[in-house]
Amino acid sequence: MQVFALFLLAIAIPSAWAELLQLDDDSFAPYARSQPVMLALFSAPWCKENCDTLRGELQRAHDKLRQLDPPVHVVEVDVDASPNTKEEVGIQGVPGLKLYRNGQPSMYRGRRDAANFVFYMELMS
Repeated sequence: MQVFALFLLAIAIPSAWAELLQLDDDSFAPYARSQPVMLALFSAPWCKENCDTLRGELQRAHDKLRQLDPPVHVVEVDVDASPNTKEEVGIQGVPGLKLYRNGQPSMYRGRRDAANFVFYMELMS
């Protein structure tokens, strides 16, 4: 009975995590050029613990990042499914994180947790 109650509670509470927009070889470059500011997570299906942790932190920061001026768009690219993007961007390992301004990449140099994603991006505005 307790397990069933926990299940009902879990489905009744909306998730605080926003899904990241998934981009691929066809959509990455045009999307990056179209956004004033974008944070891109480069991951792979086999990268479980580290990629999942970083994805979770970005998901937690998502709503606050979108409220900044200009809004920060957060995306994810599966480097195994998007080898051209991986090569063009120069991703050597996953998880990778890059900051884009009007399509121009730079290294993200802040700490990798939700609060610091927001803090760093506020400083960069």
